[in-house]
Amino acid sequence: MTEIVHVTDPLRDIGLKIERLLTPLRRANTSVEKCAAIFHESERFRLWALNLGLCATGHASLFYRLREADTVRRVIESLLQDFKSMLVEGPSIRPPIRTLTNT
Repeated sequence: MTEIVHVTDPLRDIGLKIERLLTPLRRANTSVEKCAAIFHESERFRLWALNLGLCATGHASLFYRLREADTVRRVIESLLQDFKSMLVEGPSIRPPIRTLTNT
């Protein structure tokens, strides 16, 4: 009998966490310009993640595609971790963005 082995996919896990962090930002009560910028950037991330298979499972997943490219996988994982950290900590450690209207 064949045994099914479940492999954890850290890239997918991070991608799903980022998506959960982006969702409330899209609905945030901020200026129209900031909402549009957040929406567009989150959509760019979604499109990138979808095209690469970040949140896919099995053979369609980015993790599976990078199974023999450890260095590339580690770099992408590190970039995703940094992005996730910025979404979590960003508002508390970054000064407000200045626009032309409030300078």
